[in-house]
Amino acid sequence: MEELIKTGAVTVGYETSWGERVRLAVYADRYERGGALALLALDATDPGDEDEYLELWCSLTVNLPGDPVASAWCSEEGHVVLDANNVPAALVEALVGAGVVELAGRSVRSGFCSYPLAAVPRDVLERLRGYEETVRALASRAG
Repeated sequence: MEELIKTGAVTVGYETSWGERVRLAVYADRYERGGALALLALDATDPGDEDEYLELWCSLTVNLPGDPVASAWCSEEGHVVLDANNVPAALVEALVGAGVVELAGRSVRSGFCSYPLAAVPRDVLERLRGYEETVRALASRAG
């Protein structure tokens, strides 16, 4: 939470599979189809790296509006489906460890993938901002 207060953005540290330590800024959006909460991550590691700083790192969630379980889950405020197909398990663990999401202990299947259901705690949900506000907060801190 200390980092959250310093930057005005929800951030999480994580070590990639190739051993690089990165800091990601999480921001909120809504999916066009169904309107579910979407969580995305920006690279907030190094303000001096003009090529990578504040670039999109990944989408942390998936939109499964055709799945009745996922659709019902995501109709609740702060509920998401994590993209376990494209987001490394270590990043999911970092998000849980930092208190950004709480796993529900349930998942939904789509194709060959199983996607965990998660909830964003209310205090984190209140601090999540959209893309532009997140970038402004981090850029002003770096500046």
